[in-house]
Order: sequence, then structure tokens, then C-alpha cells
Amino acid sequence: MAMDRGKSIAKRAAVSGYGVQAQYADSAKALVAAIEQGKKVKGTPFLTAKADIEMFKMAGNPLYVPHPAQPTAERTFSIAFVQGMLENVIQQALMMAGCTEKNLQGEGVRVYISCTGMRADMADFFGYQDCNDKLDLRFNPQIQRLSAQSYGQDVLMSALSERYRLSCAPTLLYCASSSSMATLHLAQKAIAQGVINKALVIGWTNFTLQDLFFLGLQGLLSSSGKVQPFSSESAGMLLSNGAAAVLLESETSAWQRGQRPDIFLHHTVMHQSGGTRSGLDFRGIAATMQNVLEQAELAPEAIGCVFPHGNGIYSGDKSEAMALLKLWGENGVPVVTYKGQIGYFSTCSSLLDIMIAADALRKKRVLAFNTHCPLDEKLTLRFHADQAPLPLHSPHILKTAIGLDGSVVAGVISRDVGDVKHDRLRGVSDDNL
Repeated sequence: MAMDRGKSIAKRAAVSGYGVQAQYADSAKALVAAIEQGKKVKGTPFLTAKADIEMFKMAGNPLYVPHPAQPTAERTFSIAFVQGMLENVIQQALMMAGCTEKNLQGEGVRVYISCTGMRADMADFFGYQDCNDKLDLRFNPQIQRLSAQSYGQDVLMSALSERYRLSCAPTLLYCASSSSMATLHLAQKAIAQGVINKALVIGWTNFTLQDLFFLGLQGLLSSSGKVQPFSSESAGMLLSNGAAAVLLESETSAWQRGQRPDIFLHHTVMHQSGGTRSGLDFRGIAATMQNVLEQAELAPEAIGCVFPHGNGIYSGDKSEAMALLKLWGENGVPVVTYKGQIGYFSTCSSLLDIMIAADALRKKRVLAFNTHCPLDEKLTLRFHADQAPLPLHSPHILKTAIGLDGSVVAGVISRDVGDVKHDRLRGVSDDNL
């Protein structure tokens, strides 16, 4: 019987700790405080040299938000710089969870990395086109940066494995903009099935020239700074560089460490439904949200707030709005999106949303987001924007993420109600509460 209770506990993945490092905020506490103060990040032109602007012949000079300690000499991060960023956010997550680096050791721990990985910059290949004799290959700085030692995935994975004495090498996952939520989905399922007891989900963003070409040529980036999800006036996305980490663990693991977890990512669903430039079919998004609600045994009315993907690309935002209307109707569930304030972290954005949602559940209030452009009233959603915090009476928040590859991920983040009956089922006496 005790084993059955243990299995029941293991099905819930506790959100034990997290951390962030970016221009907007250098910790999770600072992230929430900045949102509460209405802080808005400002973009910087990506192309700084007039020669680059003329050579690349882009329609505009897209804005982005660099990392506060980002090297200015190169467009791409070095392996040492990335490792330093990750170590910073990992330490934040461990401290918040009451863990040490030793807690990352053992067969029951996995590290998942959500990102595009280490990459060479496209501009460095241009140097190789014109300078490729033996002396150039040896001494040209651009060509030297094309070496595998500069952007090899295995080099970084080995460095992290050695640094934290991991039993298993980190697993890197990339599925476009839904990467971090998809990685959380894998981690949650592994914990729920008892395969592991801890999962450290980390990631970073380092936007390079090829990102600007790929996204800019589709008209998805803003050169004006007018960025606002769910606004028909939004000029696109504001890309942001940074790093983030979230530590998940089974409830059993937390209790064994003497911790009483209060926030859980206990149900997630991922669907693949084929993406298009005009956005995903809203029915696929709605079906994914409905599916995760059914798994969590929750009615739509039980959700206190929704954190949608909402990145400022109006066609995609409109599809999400239609999906939300299908489940909750006009002016139904409160909806918040902070990407217009903090920037778009792409492969890390869901990690930041998890931090903000956890804070909202603990404090039983939802912070309003500040707008850059007027929201589209025709969408008839209940946006909580430009006003005082909203009381959060429900212990459940729904989070969604959408990838350009057609992936849709949804998860329910919940606050433990902490009732005595539930605690007794877990084998915890009233004296220990």
C-alpha cells in the first residue's frame, strides 16, 4: 500500500527552483519586480555598421535585446560564455530549491537543454568565400571561429557533464519556439512515469545573423520597437538574448529533502499539427488545451488565467485567440502575455512564463502586462493589461506554446491546496504540516 502512495506522489512534478539572466532581469525575483513596476525593455539595432546594412540589403534593421554581458566583438557566444550563463541560472535554481550541486548527481537526474545549440555565425562563412588558402585557414579570425572547438555541441555537453558530475549527458531539444515547453513536457512525463526523480531544464538564446535573415525575410521582426502580442499594430517580435533554468522533481524527492513543494507542473500535452506562414489552425491549439484539461480532470472554468504563446506575430496570435474563444467564450478567462515588455526569448520563453505563473499562484494574484500598442478589441478576449493586479482565486494556470514547426504544447501549473485530507493520503501527519 505504501508503494501505491509513493507512485501517486511521483506523478506530480514539483517546480522547485528557477533562475534567469537577461538584460530585463538577472534573477526570478527581479523579473517579477520589473513586471510589477511596468518596466519595458528597449531594443538595439542588430546591424551596427553601415557596411553590413548595405551588404545584407535587409528591408530594415531589426531590433533585438543583447545579453548585458554579451561580447561586442563577435555576434555569437563562445562555449565558455554560454557555460558561464548556464552555471549562473543553475545556481539560482538550486539555491531556490534548497539543493546543492550534489543533488544533480545520480541515475535519477536528467538535464535537458532547450535551445538551437552552439552555432557559427553566417557572416564568418562570408570570410571563407574570399580567404581560403592555407594561411587564411590558419590565421583569419572569421575562419578560426568556424572551428568545431568554437561551436561544437559535444564540447559544451562534456563541459557541463564534468562540471556537475552528471550520470547522463545533457539532452538537447530544439523544436522552434515551443522548445522550452516541449522540454518541460519531456521532463514532466519522465518524472510522472517514475523514470527519474529530478529534471533540470536549462536553455539560452543567442540570436545570430541567420536568425535575422530567416525571420526578417518573412516580416516577423520589428525595426520600429512596436511589439505587442494580440495587437494588429504590432510590427513583429523583439528578440532577446539570455538564459534560464527550471528545476523539476518528484514530490517524493522534495519530501525526502525536507521540502514541502507548493507549485506543480503535473499535466502536459504535446501535439504536432503542421505549421504554415499564416499560423496554425486554431482547432489544433484548442484541441491541445482541451486535451490537457481532460488529463488534469479540470473544466475550463477551473482555470484562473491563461499564459498563451503570443509573440507579437498577429496571424499566430489571432489563431490562439480563436482557440481561447472556443474554450472560454468572449471575455472569459483572464489572459496575460509579457513578451511585449521583456522581449521574446524564443527557446526559453516558457521557462520565464513558468516563473511568473508560479509567483502568481503563490501570491494569489496576476500581474497586468503593460502594452506598447493598443490590443485588438475585435478579438474579444479578457486581457489583463495596464491595470492593478488581478486576484487569483483558482489554483490553476494554463500555459501554451507554439512552434513554427507546427508543434503545440500545453501544460497546467497548479498550487497545492494543502488540505489535510490530501496530506494524510501522502502519509504526512498533521504534526508535520
